[in-house]
Order: sequence, then C-alpha cells, then structure tokens
Amino acid sequence: MQITPAYIEPKIEYKTANHKILKQYASPLGVNCVTYVKSKSNIGTGFGSLAQKKNKIKTQKPKVGVAVTAEGPVGHLVYVEKVLESDLIISEGNYRRGFITWRHVPKTLILGYL
Repeated sequence: MQITPAYIEPKIEYKTANHKILKQYASPLGVNCVTYVKSKSNIGTGFGSLAQKKNKIKTQKPKVGVAVTAEGPVGHLVYVEKVLESDLIISEGNYRRGFITWRHVPKTLILGYL
C-alpha cells in the first residue's frame, strides 16, 4: 500500500451508513482531533473527555467553526467548514486514524458549537 504524502490532497470518496467522506489525506498532525481543530482555531485546553467537550459548547445554532460530536469514546471535535440548509461540511482529524477528512454530515450529528 502506497502512503500519500500529507501535502497532496487526493480526491478519494468513501461511503458509510451515516455520512459521506468527501476527501482525505494523511495527517501531518498525528492522530488527535483536538490537535487538528487547534490548528484551525484558538480553542485553548480542556478537551480530554466528552463531558469536558460538552462544557465548552456555547450554542446549538449551526455556524462555521468548532463543533462537538458524541462520536468515539471521548467525543470528537470537528471544524464546520460550511453550513448548508440541512447538512454541514466538516473537516476533522482522526475520524479515520492518521488522516484528515472532510465529511458531508447531517446537522443532527453535532451536539453543539463553540
């Protein structure tokens, strides 16, 4: 299996039950969703558990910026790139281990927005 360098963004599509991965590339930031979101926004610290992530939520209104999902054992931070009528385009680190991905997801996936 050939590993794609992080600076090349291949157009790869994968389909799963609840969303569609629009593109992905190997992450130069390791395998942590918090590290990825910190590279896009100044969010500070204290995101180790789902409860800590939920405590940072400021609004339920969809907006571009940092958002929290309940995915995974400790929750997941994502960056909302675009708000559509009923869906969102998000980018994230470590949805697929070692990759940065962009997904098209329903707004109902998001617990709240920072």
